[in-house]
Amino acid sequence: MTEQTVEEATDHIVQAYFSQPNYWRIEGKPYFSIYDLMTLVKGLGGLERIKAALDRFREKARRRASWNPH
Repeated sequence: MTEQTVEEATDHIVQAYFSQPNYWRIEGKPYFSIYDLMTLVKGLGGLERIKAALDRFREKARRRASWNPH
């Protein structure tokens, strides 16, 4: 797994799913969970790298929410 793969996946998730009006939300925010976090951490190369990737994912979701508040 590469950072490029994670970026492409999170771009797709934000664009294709978070914009759907029927996407599950909690307190107005889209819900997303990772089934096997440690596999993701190991695949990306450690906690610092996955934290940075998840921070970027959150920022993408925030930006999308400001464009389309569904």
